[in-house]
Amino acid sequence: MRSIQVIPAVERESSGPSYSVRRLAESLEQAGCHTTIAALRMPGSDEVADGVRRFALDLGPVRLGRSAEMRHWISEECRTGRVQVLHNHGMWQINSLYASREGRRFRVPVVQSPRGALSAWALRSGSWTKRLFWPALQRPALARTSCFHATAASEAADIRASGFTQPIAVIPNGIDLPSPELLSGNRERAVLFLGRLHPVKGIPLLLEAWRMVQQRFDGWELRIAGSDDGYYGNSGYRRELEAHMERLGCARVRFLGEVRGAAKWRLLSECGLFVLPSQSENFGIAVAEALAAGTPAVVTRGGIRRERAMRKITLDKTDLELSRVAFGTGSLHHLFRASARLRLLSEACDAGISHFDTAPYYGEGLAEQDLGRLAASVRRSTTVATKIGLYPSAGPVGSALRLWARRLIGRLSGRSAGPRADFALAAARASFERSLRALRRERVDILLLHEPLIADVPAESLLAWLREARDRGVLRAWGVAGEAVRVEPFVANGSELAQIVQTRDSVARREASFLARHDRMLQITYGYFSGGAASVASALECNRSGTIVFSTRKIERLREMAASLEGEEAK
Repeated sequence: MRSIQVIPAVERESSGPSYSVRRLAESLEQAGCHTTIAALRMPGSDEVADGVRRFALDLGPVRLGRSAEMRHWISEECRTGRVQVLHNHGMWQINSLYASREGRRFRVPVVQSPRGALSAWALRSGSWTKRLFWPALQRPALARTSCFHATAASEAADIRASGFTQPIAVIPNGIDLPSPELLSGNRERAVLFLGRLHPVKGIPLLLEAWRMVQQRFDGWELRIAGSDDGYYGNSGYRRELEAHMERLGCARVRFLGEVRGAAKWRLLSECGLFVLPSQSENFGIAVAEALAAGTPAVVTRGGIRRERAMRKITLDKTDLELSRVAFGTGSLHHLFRASARLRLLSEACDAGISHFDTAPYYGEGLAEQDLGRLAASVRRSTTVATKIGLYPSAGPVGSALRLWARRLIGRLSGRSAGPRADFALAAARASFERSLRALRRERVDILLLHEPLIADVPAESLLAWLREARDRGVLRAWGVAGEAVRVEPFVANGSELAQIVQTRDSVARREASFLARHDRMLQITYGYFSGGAASVASALECNRSGTIVFSTRKIERLREMAASLEGEEAK
């Protein structure tokens, strides 16, 4: 087997991809997969390395990264069957399109490593040309990818948030562990930044933080190791940082330039603290290297995405552990773009939410479909409740465009239809199988009867089927969901279908108080935040024993909720 690794350049060791791709190629060779790195020959570089084939740049801006020689070579390797896998690293240059184009043309599988280029910061930063390059060239190229490679779960979430549904392999970068003789035996009072000098690294934030603490820690110094030389020459960013440092009045700050090899390991091991204040970082090799050197590291949320650890509860009468707050997907379809819906779901995960409430009727199938697009690693770490009994009147839709077109036509024709209710066993079975496929899960944690009327529910046949699904391992628990008038009869009758009760509650009306009359604790409740009426604290006070469902279309409101919850749990 032979692979080609396509990368803009390999000259800069301090650039994460340059280092990691070369080591990846060496490891693949050791594993028996012959590998060639295809890279551009950057101006001023005459470095020769084993396994690297360089190609001349065409006339025009270097940043465009256009090379007819590289494209023709990749095309010929594919045409003659000398390569079985194309693996592209990076985005936003013409050379990053070659693997996709030639792979599609000659039916060669293509793996894409975005290398952080799909993060929110990366997508909104840079020149106006990105806004043209994305729809015209970059997005179509990524759509033809066979598989994505993400170096962290957060990068997998960025891929899903961009609307791509192909398989994702989450494989962190490896690093070379230092030999003991390379490490310093003395720790110095120094805070170290090591990496590229680039706006994404957040160094101005580090300087501002240093100014605030420099007098309290007068025996410490700040060391900034790295170069502002890139693939395209010197950016001049170091001068900007030095000017910013002078404006702030920072003392005891040293710029060390680029540090490599043995000197890098000595520097990492002799400093008392490592700091990476990145705006966006898909992996952060320098963090792993600092930890390998035994140096504690402080990183920003942008650098290594901070996922809040929300407290979990064991749901009464079950062995299910759910996050204290669940995310409800009933209004998710109001976000027209799939990328916006997936970004909101990813943000919910970052907020510490690990339980999601959905239904086939929510967005006429879109909500379940969007949850299924989350990365596999994210799906494995979350629980989900879906429902049976209420369905779209015309079946599930595949996109927001079709959903809103269907609803518009219904309103204009005067035939706008609500949900179709069907609690028959055959409908329940078919719906459950569709949900498993849409959610891309082997099992559902909770299956709820959606707004059931007790007279319409064939209890015995449904219970037999639910027990059988539990025994097969495709379902963990079941229950009823809806307004009090719908679910209380099941509780009052002691129905085994009411193993779990999910019902409306509010601070003002306390609709769920009927459960106390039947010696039942609150399990899952919703309705506290309608219209922004309740605070997190008051909602938690209403339901002390279970999970409360929170739903929003705004990332800002989700972040506010998470911050409020963090404050409550810290009390």
